[in-house]
Amino acid sequence: MIVFSQPAPQLVLPPETTVLIDAPAAPDAEQLQAVDAVFAQDPDTSTAACLLGLWSSAIVMSDLVQGHLSHEEKEVEELDDEENPLPGEE
Repeated sequence: MIVFSQPAPQLVLPPETTVLIDAPAAPDAEQLQAVDAVFAQDPDTSTAACLLGLWSSAIVMSDLVQGHLSHEEKEVEELDDEENPLPGEE
């Protein structure tokens, strides 16, 4: 009988690091003003873009509602046809 043996895996730990990373220096007043200027800008709030978004969302909502309601009407018609067959179709 042949027995295959494999060596046991050895756990290798990474070397310990003793290097400490210094925190960045506190920003000065000029750097704070520059950051505030970048993030304080108002995004482009164009009235035309807002109206276009409102209009397009209303069109999409209308299409969704019409599709949902027409689907329900078809189901109701199919159920009515199954429950009340026309005379002579029995």
